[in-house]
Amino acid sequence: MIINKFNLTNYIFLGLILGASAGWLIGAPILPYAEFFAEIFLRLLRMAIMPLIITSIISGVVSVGDAVGLGRLGLKTFSYYIASSFFAIITGLILVNIFQPGVGATIGLEETPEKIAAVDRILDMFRTAVNVLSDSVGAVVVARLEGEDIFLSRT
Repeated sequence: MIINKFNLTNYIFLGLILGASAGWLIGAPILPYAEFFAEIFLRLLRMAIMPLIITSIISGVVSVGDAVGLGRLGLKTFSYYIASSFFAIITGLILVNIFQPGVGATIGLEETPEKIAAVDRILDMFRTAVNVLSDSVGAVVVARLEGEDIFLSRT
């Protein structure tokens, strides 16, 4: 007996397949109508990432203990950052010079997809709902403490 249990991985692959098939079947005209999904995803991602980064930095600093260990950790972190940036830049320059992306490409920026008025009105409602989401929890807390109306301000 097979148990139909969808976990997060299944939903991710389902979304990937549905998005790819919508792009393949409908093409470029789907882009303006799928924009709000991308905006919701990016706002939720930004809202979740900042607290995770700050929490992990604070946890790391607290676990080091003394100032000497913290200085050593800072030097190692800075060295790793410089080395990885250097290798990323060199790799990027080599690959760009080998493959030369964009050479000979014609981009049809003057072409615009046809708009449907009823669908645009419905999508405007979704875009308004997306604008209610903030990029960060901290911005919402600070705005609320200052007495601002957080639903009308876009951070």
